[in-house]
Amino acid sequence: AAERSGADAVTISNLFPGTGYHTGVGRATGLGTGPRQIGENLVAHGKGGYSGKAMHSPVLLMISTLRRYLRIPVIGTGGCASDLDSLVQTFMEGATAVAAVTPFYFDSPDRIEALDAVKDLVDQLKAYLETNGMENPAALYELRRMRAGA
Repeated sequence: AAERSGADAVTISNLFPGTGYHTGVGRATGLGTGPRQIGENLVAHGKGGYSGKAMHSPVLLMISTLRRYLRIPVIGTGGCASDLDSLVQTFMEGATAVAAVTPFYFDSPDRIEALDAVKDLVDQLKAYLETNGMENPAALYELRRMRAGA
């Protein structure tokens, strides 16, 4: 429907319904400031949007499904830029672009540090492509399709 209505691209996933609780084990995540109490909700009102590396596998499947039906670009979000491996896999699945949001919420409270983290990821991707003789991320999709015999 989006493509028939003239959309220039579609974005897949971003957030899934979710919830979570502070356990006192490891780093507390979630929006908001201040100390957390064990058992406290990590998202407002007890439920909300969940994203990040844990959602990457379902996102890849959704990108693959959309690529079979659409001619317009697919933008991947939801764990797609958690690290270099996630980023490369997302482009291998056929995403035209990715959104990197998680670093701005969880990885660094300092927005400049978050921008630096995203820039570092872009630099890693460029180095990966160069090392593997590829000119751009679209080559990752073509390589995977060729290896899969598609």
